[in-house]
Amino acid sequence: MKRIAVVVGLAAVIGCILYSVVRSRQVDEGFSSTTLEAPNSTLKTPIGSRLYVVLLDASASRPKSMILQGQQFVHVLVDQMTYGDRLVVLEMYEEGVKDQKHVLDMLISKSEDVTSLDEKERLESARKGVKDAIDLFVQESLEKKILHTDILTTLSIASEKLSPETHNCLVVLSDMLQSSSEFEFEHLRRMPSSLWINETNKQGLIRPLYGSSVVVVGADPSTREGVIVREFWRQYFAASNASLGLRNYRTTPPSEASMCD
Repeated sequence: MKRIAVVVGLAAVIGCILYSVVRSRQVDEGFSSTTLEAPNSTLKTPIGSRLYVVLLDASASRPKSMILQGQQFVHVLVDQMTYGDRLVVLEMYEEGVKDQKHVLDMLISKSEDVTSLDEKERLESARKGVKDAIDLFVQESLEKKILHTDILTTLSIASEKLSPETHNCLVVLSDMLQSSSEFEFEHLRRMPSSLWINETNKQGLIRPLYGSSVVVVGADPSTREGVIVREFWRQYFAASNASLGLRNYRTTPPSEASMCD
């Protein structure tokens, strides 16, 4: 796995974002520390702020153009971020929780020396730094050979990033075709039974998503098979205390960030 060390050059401008790939490394240089590939981030979203969790499916079955469209939608979300908001981007897992996957975790925080006169300018600079980090993250993911898409495991990991004390937006950039040893959603080859969600939930195996608003970008609900897959996910998210409306289950990205409201 490639290792990159990139510090977003914003120290003189915002003093609030660090982007690094050193595992669990925390740096105290007047920044909010941000770690790529850190399983236990120390960043915490302030109560009442927005938390955006993005799941990136860069598997070989997805056209690069669709992956890049999803990347641009995340840029739209970043344009809505303000001080106190946090963005977490997870690579989609392939074969369970033992996979080694990248995590991008960034919090926009206000430096103590920010005045009302330059607050807006520094916020714009912070947003640009977040976008630059996202672009690097996506490019790194595209360079890998990813054959499977374990969405269920990834959602379980994502639940640990979410908080009941924040406004949570969960963005899934994927065709939503679960592909693992247990299930294969493509062409409905191995779908869960009609009782699977209820039985799994009773066993406590569906992790809570804390009232998240869910936006799916890259799915295909235009066929009979696509509708069956969509309805599975709508029921799954409902069982995990999240909301996925029909309008938010999309092939192409929405033009506005309000889909997360």
